[in-house]
Amino acid sequence: MVKLAGSVLVFMGFIHAVVGLFLFSDQLHSIWMLGAGRGTQWGFEELAAFWFMIFAWLMVTTGILIRPLSDNAEGKFALMFVAASLIAVPIVTGVFLPLSGLWLMMVPGGMMLLVLIRGRRNVRPN
Repeated sequence: MVKLAGSVLVFMGFIHAVVGLFLFSDQLHSIWMLGAGRGTQWGFEELAAFWFMIFAWLMVTTGILIRPLSDNAEGKFALMFVAASLIAVPIVTGVFLPLSGLWLMMVPGGMMLLVLIRGRRNVRPN
């Protein structure tokens, strides 16, 4: 189930990127037209678009990293940290931004945490 949580996070990251392309198409075009190194000239909308897309990338990266870690016992601490972070980040940010899709990160985090706490991972000793 930990591998499934990684796959869910990758899927959510791709969906996040697609949604970002639709929601922020004008702002992403503006960023592109301004060119590299011009981030200080961005408005709030361009900053939001940029970080929305970067967050999608981080979700995919984290999901990809979770999958191989779930195969060995040495990865348990890292997986526990990732799972706890996937639950804690939406709670902390929810204080400031309660209406957010960030709450969805709790799904793969919760899946991972349940499995890791119960110790029902399929682990191959190295």
